[in-house]
Amino acid sequence: MTRILKTVLEKTETTKKGTDSYLDDILVDDSMVSASDVVEHLPRYRLIAKEPEPVEGAVFGLRLERDGTGNLVFRRGNEIPKVKDEMNKRELFSLCGKLGRGVVWCDASSIATGAVLEIGGVVVEDGTWQRKKDDYHHINVSELDAAIKGVNLALKWGQREIKIRTDSVTVAGWMNLVLTTEKRVCPKGAAEVLVKPRLGISRVLIDEFGMKIRVSEVPSGMSKADALTRVKKSWLKVKEEQDEKLEVCAASSLRAKELHGTHHLGVDRPLFLARNVSPNISREEVRRAVRACVRCESIDPAPRPHLTGELSVGEN
Repeated sequence: MTRILKTVLEKTETTKKGTDSYLDDILVDDSMVSASDVVEHLPRYRLIAKEPEPVEGAVFGLRLERDGTGNLVFRRGNEIPKVKDEMNKRELFSLCGKLGRGVVWCDASSIATGAVLEIGGVVVEDGTWQRKKDDYHHINVSELDAAIKGVNLALKWGQREIKIRTDSVTVAGWMNLVLTTEKRVCPKGAAEVLVKPRLGISRVLIDEFGMKIRVSEVPSGMSKADALTRVKKSWLKVKEEQDEKLEVCAASSLRAKELHGTHHLGVDRPLFLARNVSPNISREEVRRAVRACVRCESIDPAPRPHLTGELSVGEN
């Protein structure tokens, strides 16, 4: 559209010299060509124009105002302060925060939480916090922690108006309810007592610093914080012993075998109980015990096939 409009305006010498365009907006210099002539010129090339308006307000991302003498001058929406010869880290963050609006990308996984701060389309800072081995928080709680860390990161850069991008639909819903205050947040499940205090912290940060936050959900693959919380799968694999023969509910750890074989609870709960006794036991060892369990592998709702037929009788 930009190229089409520019080509049409260059068809005559007066409109070429007396106009300037950006996308579908046209700025007309009345001293060279009248706005009515431009409006009449566009329909000749099947372009429709609305009624011209006097320029008083925002143009091309700048504020157009009249100074004390009545002349039109361009101003920014926020004045850039003078830069000192020497600045500390906090002063530099505050200055950079006034140059554009920030976008916070946050993500979490089973191994780490991460946040990326983007200002004006440029990544200015990111951070990754590795989760402890005994961190059994639900993934939604970790995603909420990542969002709060991202807000704190934006505050250090002097940002007061930010956009939060998360790949968790649940966390985006919680944060939007906190921002709009339309209704109370009622998280359910065992993590309820962990979610509410974190949402309270976010509400305090917003009120204390007068922040304007918008939260939206993005696909995981498009999140810029996704790379901070992922590693190669080969790095997480435990080298299997070639001479080890797995028997019923057998694993490399005898403790994992006993805990799983008692109640067949899956992976997470036996892992939690096993680490209380043997902190060095890995998730892969417990997972191998579950995979090798004959009882768990033999669960089948219909182990024997039946011949198909018709449920009908010939006569009453």
